Amino acid sequence: MGDDVFAIYSTIEKDDDRTALNVWIDAGSYFLNRRDNRNRTEEMVRSLRQCYFDVRRAAIGKELKAQENQLKELENKQKKLDKDNENLRNSIETWESRIQKARQDIVNNEQTQEANLVEQENQRRLLDETRRRLENVESEGGN
Repeated sequence: MGDDVFAIYSTIEKDDDRTALNVWIDAGSYFLNRRDNRNRTEEMVRSLRQCYFDVRRAAIGKELKAQENQLKELENKQKKLDKDNENLRNSIETWESRIQKARQDIVNNEQTQEANLVEQENQRRLLDETRRRLENVESEGGN
């Protein structure tokens, strides 16, 4: 507007899907309009349009930053989920290995039990034989 003093008045109208900014420029003896001052009116329209673009860029930039932050959070969540998945798979492998070892230990234990039962039976026979010999000491041939 140059060196001339002026005042700006505005209102904002907001509907459900749009917002309108109404601006009046008080140039002192008149309100700025195309009929009285076409050049300054066009300059003010360009300035307001540039202001609109700057405000929109700032708003969209803020939205962009929020979306970038959300993406970063999702990427970090994915990394954690991947790590959790790998840990769970490793746990399963460890548990399966322990289960396989326990199954083999059961087989070995059952074989050892069978061998022990055979040894017990042999020891019972040996014990019975030794008892009979003890009972028959007098009948052994020593006159």
